[in-house]
Amino acid sequence: MESFKSTPSIKKTWNKRVIVRILRFWVQKDLTGREGLEMILIDEWGNQIQASVSFGNKRKFMPLLREGDINMIQNFQVMDNKPNFQMAKVDHLYMLGFGLATQIEQPDEGFEILENGFNFIPFTDIPTHDPTFFLDVLGEVMTHTINIDWVEMRTGKASKCDITLADADGTQVTCVLWGSLAEELKTFMENKLAEDKEPVMVALQFAKISTFRGQIKVSSMKNASKFFICPDIKEVKDFILRRGVSRSSSCNDTITDISIGQQALNRNEWLDAAHARRLCDLIKSEECGTFNCKGTILDFHPQESWYYEACGNDRCLKGIAKGSTIGDHCKKCKRPIGSIIIRYLMKVLVGDEIDQTYFTIF
Repeated sequence: MESFKSTPSIKKTWNKRVIVRILRFWVQKDLTGREGLEMILIDEWGNQIQASVSFGNKRKFMPLLREGDINMIQNFQVMDNKPNFQMAKVDHLYMLGFGLATQIEQPDEGFEILENGFNFIPFTDIPTHDPTFFLDVLGEVMTHTINIDWVEMRTGKASKCDITLADADGTQVTCVLWGSLAEELKTFMENKLAEDKEPVMVALQFAKISTFRGQIKVSSMKNASKFFICPDIKEVKDFILRRGVSRSSSCNDTITDISIGQQALNRNEWLDAAHARRLCDLIKSEECGTFNCKGTILDFHPQESWYYEACGNDRCLKGIAKGSTIGDHCKKCKRPIGSIIIRYLMKVLVGDEIDQTYFTIF
């Protein structure tokens, strides 16, 4: 059998037989609203290629094609895979066209072809990835509350959610899920038991790169993308193992001496203190008080950081009116302002082995 890697020159009917699995199959409308068919095929050697059926041939092929099936195809057109900025495509020099002469048959048993054909890329490679081609991403969901937004599109309103994914090295990227994929993840996260501390892993296959206000994002594509929540694949097991090592090394010995009042505690004493909490416990807790926790600063938010002038009297630190000077009356401590100090506020994203949340630091 032939391989897609040896696909001949363009605009030629290929009469050799190829055994393929249909990885993805969907109905695609053109600019005039006419419906054709799109497929992503994978051969025995793992090579992927895209195939199209024009609206005129849709009726013939619709009953013959089913996602996941292994088929033997023959007499198809080989065409130049021209860039399409409305829809990403498979990264291949050519694509296939099914016409009236194309034959599709069920092959004899014995052919082993990958069921998913994942080709995950590191998040650090996303900025340089060609946006006209599909990409596959695998990451841990770092967003624990899924908010669905509705946006106006040319074809009407559409629902979406923005989530943060982290790869095995801790690199993060914003992922936009549209329509049913957003709803699926929201339902899963809402039904996830509070005591379930396992990371939520997701795989987005046949996604595209989008840029909004200078920020590069990974986005699902209507009909084309496949979405998997906690898939049982080797890549997830490898990811969790590698991610655990990465987190341990990044958090190790980041805490030295912490001062609590007049008493200095070493690292182990501080973590064993009565008020030590995990981030996930703090997020869900309704208890007010002072707590200790260990985490790694993942991100800074300078746009939400600021400073103010405060009363320097002991234990006051209340903001004072603009233009106040030493000796003016402080509204909080009811005393003359003895000194003026600058108080800074910074908002940071902190994460531990299980969860992440925002901290406001004064």
